Amino acid sequence: MQFGEAKSVDTLSLERRDIVVLPETSLPAPVEAFPGQNFDNFDRGLLPYHARRDAAAGNICFSPLTLSLYMLQNAFLVIAPQLNGVILTENCEIVEEPSCFRQRELTCPGMAFPTFPRHAAFSHAFAGFDRSTSNHYHWLLYAISKSCVARPFLPRATPILLPDAEACLEPHRPVLPRGYHHETLRVSGLLPHVTPVSQGIYPVRRLYFMWHTPKMPELYLRVPQVQAEFDRFTTPRAAFLPKRFFISRAQSADQRISAQDQTVIDIVLAAHEIATVSLDDMDVSTQIALFRGAELIIAPHGAGLANLAFARPGTAVLELNRQLDGQPHLRNCFYLLSAMRGLRYAMIDLSDAPLTIFQLQEALRRVSQR
Repeated sequence: MQFGEAKSVDTLSLERRDIVVLPETSLPAPVEAFPGQNFDNFDRGLLPYHARRDAAAGNICFSPLTLSLYMLQNAFLVIAPQLNGVILTENCEIVEEPSCFRQRELTCPGMAFPTFPRHAAFSHAFAGFDRSTSNHYHWLLYAISKSCVARPFLPRATPILLPDAEACLEPHRPVLPRGYHHETLRVSGLLPHVTPVSQGIYPVRRLYFMWHTPKMPELYLRVPQVQAEFDRFTTPRAAFLPKRFFISRAQSADQRISAQDQTVIDIVLAAHEIATVSLDDMDVSTQIALFRGAELIIAPHGAGLANLAFARPGTAVLELNRQLDGQPHLRNCFYLLSAMRGLRYAMIDLSDAPLTIFQLQEALRRVSQR
């Protein structure tokens, strides 16, 4: 197969049904972590979200949003390294939005589409995952969540397609615990409705997927139904888990915390009797129970904070953030998730200066105030 001159189409040209329409919305701005905190990098990170700060009201204002269920006839769905979740039209043109996380070098103009097995066609199916599905954030907040939110709007008995986790998902570091994907499907209630698919190209006569306008992927988290679905996840209580904790990325190649910053963190954690936890070896139910029972969560920016989707309103969250991958702004997805969950959110920007004991202690005091 080859792309039709590697052209792409956007969702505005496709058949759709609008399922959630949100007006302009105001959400609480982050708590000021310490006197005179500089929010420039944070505020620049609002621009891709079509959002702006209303300093007088102490809010962040988001423009209207529409979530739509799309149906594409005679489509192709790709399950392949670096291309998971790519959707093609019958003319082999890329549907841009749900394919946005793909490795773009593989879809440059004039390039032949890599050769993969072509499987038997589905008459109809739903796909809500993307190329980065091996990442906890993308699996939980997109693949699982979109499958849950879409189900009531799909024709009866529509298969939900997800890559077979053992065979198709590219290794991600740190590696997710064994059985993680199956357990997530179980606690979400999706297990009976999912059809695992192996590597290859799947023709689908009627392929359903969801996207929204504005098109920034993280804006999906604004949809209230997303939060309602996570509240329905089942898990036992675990009384032995700490209620105030710092999430360590010690097992990650990218810790996002300098040795100097970690020294400051260790001093403050000890002084305030705050536990250190690692999510890398926790099963899904334990992670859900940890965040559901939390009173205070401190963490560097990372996929583990996707579990804020399980935190209760009023939980205090302090994110240690910094500019990543050369971007001139902060990634504010966990601010948005926190605001939608009713959490008390503060952040410290470590992009330009090291963390100090005063900053961290003052941030903990302020974010913990009721």
